[in-house]
Amino acid sequence: MTISKKSRDTKQSFPLEPPVAPRRPKPERKALKRVIILVSMLLLGNALVGERGLIETFRAYNDSEILGREIQDLRRENESLRRTSLQLQENPEKIEELARRDLGLIRPGEILLVIRDD
Repeated sequence: MTISKKSRDTKQSFPLEPPVAPRRPKPERKALKRVIILVSMLLLGNALVGERGLIETFRAYNDSEILGREIQDLRRENESLRRTSLQLQENPEKIEELARRDLGLIRPGEILLVIRDD
């Protein structure tokens, strides 16, 4: 079958595809999109302010810093108390010094003078 030149040159308008109207989103897709956005926003809000959220994480980090400093202070105090305990066990003069200073104890034959500044 041969096609003549004349038939090739004539324009025949056969629409290959029907004209496409602008697509409007289906109501189901709109609802699904809104649900996805809502869930995303809820998850983001929970990630920021939830029980294990970003703000709570920062607060816990600050609390751990404060507690770490308190632990260091308590360790220093423990070491000082250990040294004092060793001194008291090894040196009887230290016991006497602390008893006189803290408890106001005196030796037999000594006279205690209390001086008041009015």
